[in-house]
Parts: sequence; C-alpha cells; structure tokens
Amino acid sequence: MYAHHITCYVCERKPPRYYRNDPVSVPTATPTVDGVIDAADGWSEPAKMDYDTCGFFWQHNPMSSKADLYFAYDEEGLYYAADITEGLECFDERTGEDMTGRNNFVYSTGEDWIDVNPDDPTEHYGYDGDVFGLLVDPAEGMINAGFSSDYTPWYMIGLFEGEEGDVAKMYRQKINKCDITAEEGVEVAGAKTEAGWRFEAKIAWDIIIADLEAITYGDVVLTVDDIIGNGAISKVAAMYQDRFYDEEAGEVATWGRYVTAPTSQVDGTPGHMGSGDLVQSCGITLVASSGYENPFIDVKDTHWFAESVKYCVQKGYVTGMTENTFVPNGNITRAQFLVMLAKLDGVDLTQYDTTNSGFEDVKTSHWYNEVVCWAVENGITSGLSTTKFGPNNNVTRAQLARFFYVYSEKNGINIEGKADISAFPDAGKVAEWAQTPIEWAVNAGLISGVAKPDGKTYLDPNGTATRAQATVMFKAFDAFRK
Repeated sequence: MYAHHITCYVCERKPPRYYRNDPVSVPTATPTVDGVIDAADGWSEPAKMDYDTCGFFWQHNPMSSKADLYFAYDEEGLYYAADITEGLECFDERTGEDMTGRNNFVYSTGEDWIDVNPDDPTEHYGYDGDVFGLLVDPAEGMINAGFSSDYTPWYMIGLFEGEEGDVAKMYRQKINKCDITAEEGVEVAGAKTEAGWRFEAKIAWDIIIADLEAITYGDVVLTVDDIIGNGAISKVAAMYQDRFYDEEAGEVATWGRYVTAPTSQVDGTPGHMGSGDLVQSCGITLVASSGYENPFIDVKDTHWFAESVKYCVQKGYVTGMTENTFVPNGNITRAQFLVMLAKLDGVDLTQYDTTNSGFEDVKTSHWYNEVVCWAVENGITSGLSTTKFGPNNNVTRAQLARFFYVYSEKNGINIEGKADISAFPDAGKVAEWAQTPIEWAVNAGLISGVAKPDGKTYLDPNGTATRAQATVMFKAFDAFRK
C-alpha cells in the first residue's frame, strides 16, 4: 500500500508550471444521461484533464490517464461528463523509469477504504476503484463569501460491474457524505471502454444549492438564476483518484491523485496554492451561455413556442425551413414528423436508402423514402392503407399522439398512464384508434389542449399540427421518457 509514500512531483520534477484550461462556455442544453456522450445532446467543447492541466497534488506516481470533460446546464441541474483514457505512456521524471502499462482502469466494488483512515469518514473518496470527482463552486459563491481555503461539495463517481452491464454510482463527499445515486435529481450512467471508461451525470440545482448552504453554514444561498444567468461564472475542479492493482501487495491500491489546477491564485498571483482540493484551487472556469443564437426572424423570445423551438434545434431534431425562417405556424407533414422522430431515436437512416417501401406514393428517389422505410420496418406506422402512405399529408394531433404512443410501446417507454379526457368539449370526436394514445398523451403532458375564442380548451384531435406544436410535443416527450 502507498498510504504514507506521498510524493509531490510539482516540487521535484521541473520548475513549477502554470496549468490551464481555457474558460468553458457552457450551453443551455438537456443531455440524455445514458453514458454515451453524444455531441448532438448539446455538450460544451471539452475541457482537459491531463498532464498539462493537472497540478499532481498528493501524487504517488506519474500521470498515466487523461480525460475530456463536458458540461451543460438547464433550469433543473448541472450536467457533466468525462471520457477517460487510461494506461498512457508514463515515466518517473526523477529516475527516468518507464512505468507504462502498470496502471489501467479499475472497477469499484464498494465504498472507499483504500489508503485512508477507516475511522475517519471525512477521508472517503467515494468508491474503491477509479474515482472521478467534481468539486463545485457555483457562481463563485464560496470564493465571493471568503471561503477560499475551504472545501466545496464534492461529487464522486465510480463504475461497478453489474449483471446487466456497467453501473455508475455517485457519492457525495465533504458534506452529508453518502451514496446519492438514487436520490431524486441525480442521474448517472457510464461504461468501460476500450481505452478506459466514460460517464455522464446530472445533479439537480436544488441539491447543489442545499449542499453549498450547508457547507458554508448558511452564508451562501444562491438561486438557479444566479448560477445559469448568461455570463455567470462558476468554478469547478476535476479530481481523479486513480487506482491500480499492486502485484507485490496482491490488492488494489492508489496510483495517484490528480486535480485540474488554476493558472493563478484567487488574488491574481500566478500559480496555485493549497492542497489542490480547496475552493482556491478550482482550475476550470465555467461561463454560463445559452450557446444558441436564434437565427429565425419569425421566432421571438416572447413566443410561447420559443423555448421548444430552441430545444429541438439544439438537439438536432429539426431545422428551419430556410436559413432565417422557422415557419412555426406552418403545418407539419407525416414525413417531416417522422424525420424528427428518427432523429430523436438516433437511427442511421442511410441503411434504408435503397429499400423499397411498398407504397405507391413513396419512391426510392424521394427524400423521405428512408424515414418511411424505417418507420414501417420498426412498426411505428403501417401507412394510410396498404398502398398509400400519405407522406405529404399534414399530420393531425391525433396522429401525432399515436406516433408517440406506438414509438414508446416499441421502445419500452411507459404507456400505462391514461387521463380522463371527458372534460374536453370535443372528447367525442376522438376516433377509436386514437382514444388510448390521446388519453396517454394528455397524461404524459404531450397534449394540453387548444384554447378557442369561446374561452374553452379543446383537444382538437383532427386539427393539423403546426411545426411549433410539434417542437412542444418533442420537448415534452424527451422530459417524459426520462
């Protein structure tokens, strides 16, 4: 074990360097937390955790890992992800010894009792395999309140082998220490990769704000707007507790601990101070940014559909009709809607480009041939008849509900809930084939009714859906399917 053999290579290897990550512009986005790290989900450009950006605090051995770090915000919480590479070439800079290959990714099996005092729970890192930690000072609340030499809340992630695949878990450190994986407002998913491992995570702002208030004894109380308002600055640090299997000892031990370091101290003096795990040492600057410049002259911030259009454009589900027009009140066709659904599904439509759909009105040369073939082959629709698909027909609200309902049924998304729609004046106009899908869609929040001049709200099942309405439904469906 290496508990008492801590070497600070910052002091011994070369003259001190000033490590840096450029400020990260964090977009407003709602990534799907599935461990994949899909660029289409709206993540930031990556920050780096590597030899050039880490301070090597409390290091045992040279750094043999690196990571790309991604961030996003929405009104519910902070999203972050890491794609970690293990087993890199590394040398002991004091002796020149080649240490490549001695350290690779290690799964966790339980709480962390490695290289710490088991009688002092403040020393836990989370789990006993490789542990990634995020140290968070949102809106620089702690720095601004004078807590520069204190701990922030820490959120530690480890990866476990499960019977049905890898399982990522989150552990809160330094305040209210415990496994918070199952806590409401926390999402985490990850997997081992050929190069190392990766994960995606979400922590609700409510949790972070409460943890911040607790760790500062009530002196720092923030709102979500304080943290994600355009231009707001937060400080974070990435900490990696890197494990390895010690052949000599016959057990897992700590290879080293690495922390992204700042280029300057709090007062602007070049370099860093402290042990690397305090507020003053947070080395990554997050700058809140919508990450989205509205290109559409027909979508104003005050429009009821503005946020849903922005959401669907950022997710890649839809584009404008021209470079600067979205045409929110234009009708959406059956083919156009299925393209949005296919993009939500993440399907590679190119595998369908030579398929004969079997419909007289869908030729292999038509732009919508691929998506129609995908939808039919996967049982999402069977067309208007055995020979007609109606790709250019305007899709009705009832058809939208059925598309979402069948897609959910095919993909294991909950279709159990049903709403009582009898209060809607036009409930009797819902066709039998659409009855259950509409009851489900109302319950799921996908359909909320259309206000008419008589002051009543109607289901309007046979009304054609607009492009704006479709984006509202997609945004609501993404929230429901999580």
